[in-house]
Amino acid sequence: MPVSRTRISRGALDDAGFEEGVDYEYEELGEEGHGSGDIDQKIPSLELLDDFLDRRIGAERTAVASLDD
Repeated sequence: MPVSRTRISRGALDDAGFEEGVDYEYEELGEEGHGSGDIDQKIPSLELLDDFLDRRIGAERTAVASLDD
């Protein structure tokens, strides 16, 4: 989604009375786009998502078993 559309959506949330940082979170990550295959570009967005989900649903971090186990 173009950043301009995302900014419009953020403005609509604000206009509807939602508060950034309380009711929603907004981060601009750059120009990589949804379909980027570059893992170095995906890691920051996945870390943000992981942190968001941990805070919102209270999930505990679990260790990922290696494929060798």
